[in-house]
Amino acid sequence: MTNINILGIGGYSHDASAALLCDGKLVAAVQEERLTRIKHQGGFPLESIRYCLKAGNIKSSDISAIAFYAKRSNWDRILFDMLKASLKNIHYTLFNMKGFINSIGYRIHKSLNFRADLQRFFYETGFNNNVFFDYDHHVCHAASGFYSSPFEKAIVLCIDSVGDGKTTSFWLGQGHKINEILPSIPFPHSIAHVYNRITKYLGFSSTGDEYKVMGLAAYGKPIYFDKLKDIVIYENTGYRLNMKYFSYQYEYSLSEKFYKEFGQPRMKGDKITEHHANMAASMQKLFEDVLFHLALILKEKTRIKNLVISGGAALNCKGNGKLLITGEFDIFVPPAASDLGTSIGAAQYHYHHIMDNPKYFRIKTDDLGPEYTDEEILNELNRSGLKYEHLDNPAYKAAELIANGKIVGWFQGHMEFGPRALGYRSILADPRKGNIKDKVNKTIKFREEFRPFAPSILREFVTDYFNTDVDCPFMTYTLDILPNKRDEVQGIVHVDGSGRLQTVSQEDQPLYYSLIARFKELTGVPVILNTSFNLAGEPIVCSPYDAIRTFYTCGMDALVIGKYLIQK
Repeated sequence: MTNINILGIGGYSHDASAALLCDGKLVAAVQEERLTRIKHQGGFPLESIRYCLKAGNIKSSDISAIAFYAKRSNWDRILFDMLKASLKNIHYTLFNMKGFINSIGYRIHKSLNFRADLQRFFYETGFNNNVFFDYDHHVCHAASGFYSSPFEKAIVLCIDSVGDGKTTSFWLGQGHKINEILPSIPFPHSIAHVYNRITKYLGFSSTGDEYKVMGLAAYGKPIYFDKLKDIVIYENTGYRLNMKYFSYQYEYSLSEKFYKEFGQPRMKGDKITEHHANMAASMQKLFEDVLFHLALILKEKTRIKNLVISGGAALNCKGNGKLLITGEFDIFVPPAASDLGTSIGAAQYHYHHIMDNPKYFRIKTDDLGPEYTDEEILNELNRSGLKYEHLDNPAYKAAELIANGKIVGWFQGHMEFGPRALGYRSILADPRKGNIKDKVNKTIKFREEFRPFAPSILREFVTDYFNTDVDCPFMTYTLDILPNKRDEVQGIVHVDGSGRLQTVSQEDQPLYYSLIARFKELTGVPVILNTSFNLAGEPIVCSPYDAIRTFYTCGMDALVIGKYLIQK
C-alpha cells in the first residue's frame, strides 16, 4: 500500500516553514530561519523542505501532495482589496496620495515577485504543479489548531493581521471536517493589526515584537482603554474599526487623529515612560475585550465549550490566560499558532478534510525539528578545539549547576517548532533569586529590562504555584502565581504577579522532567527559569555550532549539549 506523504508549506510572506505529514502523522516541521539563520526568513522554504524529506526518509517523488498556506490569487487580490478600501475612504486617500501611489507599486511588485518565486520553486525542487494545492490562509490556521487538538468537536477562532483578505474567522471542527460557520471579518478591520500598529507606536519593531507590548503592559495601567475602545465598533457578528484612526496605505498607518488624541510615537531608543506603559496596558486590555467578545459569539451560536484559538494573535498568552480563568471555555492553542504553523495546517487540511481521512493525531510535544547525534556534537566540539566533559546523566548535572547559581545552556534532542523554547533549545536558571531576571536580560539575552521569563514546572505541582489547574506544555497561557509562592520563585514572577507557565510531564518530556525533578530534590522547588537559547534579534539555535557560538558570545556559565559539558 502506497503511503500518503503530504508536504505543507507556510509563511511565504514571513516566517516560512515546511512540515511533513506521513499517513496523517506529523513527522517533521521546521522554520526556515532556524536553518538559514535569517530572522523571520520568508519565501519558499527550500532548506526546510530538504530537512523534512530527510526526516521522513523519502524523496521528492514520494510526495503525494504539496499543500500551500494561501491562495495563489492572494498576491493579485491584495491590490484589489487595497484599491477598494482606499476608494471607500477616499478623503484619507487624497490626503496621502504619495503613500497611495507607493502602495500600488509595492503590491504590483509583490504579485510579480510571487509568480517568479513559484516558478523558481518548481524548477529547483523538481516538484510538479499537478501536486500543488493552495488553500485559504485562515482554514490553514484553523486546521493547524483543530487537527492537533484533543477535541473531536470544537469551535475555532482565528485572529491574525490579514490573510487572503480575512482578519478574523469562525469555524466548527467536527470529526475530520472543518467548516466556516460565520462570515469572516475582512481587512482592514483587524484587531491584530491594531495591536501591531500600537507596537510600532511604542517604538518596537512591527515584525514580531508584539510580545514586548505584552511584557510592558504589566508595568502600566489601562487608563486609555475607554478612549482606545472608540477605535473598535462592536457588532453582533464581530467588530469593525473606526477608520478615522487609520490611513489605509502601504503600512496601514495610524492617522493624525490618533496622534492628536494619544500623542506622538516613541522613537526607537527613547526612554520608555509611564505613558508608554499605560498605552501598552490599554492596548492589551482592548485586545482581551475583543477576544472575549469574539469567543462568546461562537459559543452562543453553537453552545460548544471546546475552543481552539489560532492565528498570530493566539500567541497573546496573557489574553488566553484571562479567557481561560473565566471558566467559559476549555481551550487549546497550538504551539505554532502564527503563520509558521500554517505549513502543518495546510497539510492536515488536505489529508483530513479534502481526502476524508479520520482525525487521530494529537500534538503533545513540538520537538519536530533537526536532531544531532552525540557523535555529531563531539565532532563539532573537537573541531572547535574546546575542552569538554562527558556526562553520564546530563539532566542531573544541569540541575546541580543551576542549583549552584549557574546559568546553563541546554541543547537536547529535536529542536522545537514554534516561537518558544520548551526544553530542547533553552537557557535555564535558578528561579529563586530575584536578580536573576536582570542578569539574564543584561548579560545573556541583551534585551529590554522589563521582559519576563517563563517558569517550567512539573505538571503535578501546578496548583501549588498557580491559580488554575491546566495542562500548558506550549507556554500558551499567562496565569497568576499564588501570592504565598511569589517570594520563593522571584526570578519568574512578572511585576503583576503573573508567569507564562510551561507544564512538563514525565511521559512527554522525560529528560527535561528529570532535570526539573532533580532540581526539586536539591532545592525543594519544582520550577526552573526557562528562556529561548538565542540572543536578541537572532533565531533560536538549531545546530551544535549555533549553540557553541551563542554560548561564547554571552554571559552563560555552562553548556550541556547532548552528553557533553562545556564550562567557562
